[in-house]
Amino acid sequence: MQYDSLDELYFSYWLEELEEYIWSWEAHPTPFRLFDGSIVTKEVQLKTKTKEVSKTLLQPHIYTPDFIIKPNVDIMYFQNLFIRDNDNIYIEIKPKFDKYNMTRLFHLNQKWVFEKFGIFVNQVIVDTLFKQTFVPRKCAFNKNGTRSKRFEKCKLK
Repeated sequence: MQYDSLDELYFSYWLEELEEYIWSWEAHPTPFRLFDGSIVTKEVQLKTKTKEVSKTLLQPHIYTPDFIIKPNVDIMYFQNLFIRDNDNIYIEIKPKFDKYNMTRLFHLNQKWVFEKFGIFVNQVIVDTLFKQTFVPRKCAFNKNGTRSKRFEKCKLK
């Protein structure tokens, strides 16, 4: 599986260590089509005939969350961490520091998805999540076996 960032990869490790609490999870699930786009058609008069010309006024807008989780119904583990929609939890992974300010765009998409589909997408900052819960073993240690400085204050499962 190809991930967009290291944080997404680390989150997938976190999900793998919670497999007893999860029925299934998927990275980059089916996208939400938020806007179909807008095409304007007008007639142009040529020398001998009229011709219809179409011009795209606004491009379509599609949003894909990073993860969808289907947790076990009876488990309480996820209730304090995420807002659940029916049987699914939708996740968007964002970094602690967002150099390109894409968090701003996510908040617009989050509102749009909620208004159009009634689905709440949770924003997750991996460092904060690992401090609240645990850090997966795959990212807690460096290749030489020493503890990773990024996650040294996080507890192991």
